[in-house]
Amino acid sequence: DLELVMVKFLKKEYNLLICTTIIGSGIDVPTANTIVVNRADRFGLSQLYQLRGRVGRSKEDAYAYLLVPRGMMLSRDAQKRLRIIQEFSDHGSGFKVATHDLEIRGGGNFLGVSQSGHVSAVGFELYTELMEKAVAELKGDTVVDDIRPEIKFGLSAFIPDNFIEDEHRRLVTYKKISLARTDEELSYIKEELMDCYGNTPTEVDTLFELIRVRNQLKEIMVKKMEYDGKNMVMVFHQNSPVDPERIIGLIKSRQYEGSKLTPDLRLFLPMPGLKKKDIITKAKDLLKSFVD
Repeated sequence: DLELVMVKFLKKEYNLLICTTIIGSGIDVPTANTIVVNRADRFGLSQLYQLRGRVGRSKEDAYAYLLVPRGMMLSRDAQKRLRIIQEFSDHGSGFKVATHDLEIRGGGNFLGVSQSGHVSAVGFELYTELMEKAVAELKGDTVVDDIRPEIKFGLSAFIPDNFIEDEHRRLVTYKKISLARTDEELSYIKEELMDCYGNTPTEVDTLFELIRVRNQLKEIMVKKMEYDGKNMVMVFHQNSPVDPERIIGLIKSRQYEGSKLTPDLRLFLPMPGLKKKDIITKAKDLLKSFVD
């Protein structure tokens, strides 16, 4: 439908196009010579600049009308934006507009409440982790590959809305669970949750168990662990500290008859028909065989 409308507008079958700000996303209509932006005070400077750029794309004279309600008290920043977009209308004025936009909005920062999203809840650890790696590389230290294991067991593992109703608190809890590195830390967090919210639902219990599995996978540098209904599949990192003899021993054992290790370090261990409640138990038992 959108494409049909735009084609007719390009062919001048329509003389007027009413649309949202999506028109600012690189739409090129050389014959368009007038744009009217309603409630221009609600747009950012870069948005206004992009919208204005939809007209005047050929030899025809072009006009951009920025409308605000009569008698409305505009904020100081809104007044600045409208004044700047009026003042810098020549070709090639984008850099000047961007400079003024930076002055109005500020340069921002990596951390803190000025940043959009939930950086205060989930962003600090990743930022410091990247900084530590960069400093280590500059110092010439050996940087160990950070393994972020992927687990696919087909299990529901999350914090239900009716268990922790506050969205921000749920995010903080997810972060605390994700950052836990030991079973002791996880046990402490779970006790804390039970003190605050009561007995944990099955989905939360599963989440804690999966984090325990994840921590074990990181320890032996396994990139992925998956159960497909027939096999437990593990993908080892090339620098995994696991003794190859242990893997060979598992392949040769009667318990996992039919298992195999492919050249890309994927270990397939037959475990057909596991019930959901048994998948994590089997996975943890298997991981113990690599570290005991």
